[in-house]
Amino acid sequence: NDPYKGGLASHSLTLLVLFWSRHFGEAGLKIEPEIAHGERLLRLLRWLSEFPFGHIGIEMGSPGGVYAELTPTGARLLQHWSATRQYDRSILTRKSQMALGAGLYIGDPLNPGINVAKASFQWSRVVAVMQRAFVTLLEFRDAPPT
Repeated sequence: NDPYKGGLASHSLTLLVLFWSRHFGEAGLKIEPEIAHGERLLRLLRWLSEFPFGHIGIEMGSPGGVYAELTPTGARLLQHWSATRQYDRSILTRKSQMALGAGLYIGDPLNPGINVAKASFQWSRVVAVMQRAFVTLLEFRDAPPT
């Protein structure tokens, strides 16, 4: 996770977590308080693992954050999102699915239009780590403490 080698910088990660918490953090979260933080972590990892970042970016410079279409596929995904509040994964072709990890766009909150994550050229590897973390934690979700 070295930003100088294409990983994710802490500033970019902080903005991703902030964006997620604004839009998805409490959505449908009705669980016991003692496990709420773990459940939030699982949901965040799932979002980071599944969100089509190669096609859709996030713009933090506007109130509440907005999505930015990066490709024609991203435009179709956002159109479906606005109608249903879900991403239609069937819109993604095999070729476009491979592009999911091709790029990351996070608009600078102070300078809209500036991508603070442009150095994250190894984003696909970061997503793979997030996916493994999600799957591993999910396996132990209901396991009793030892």
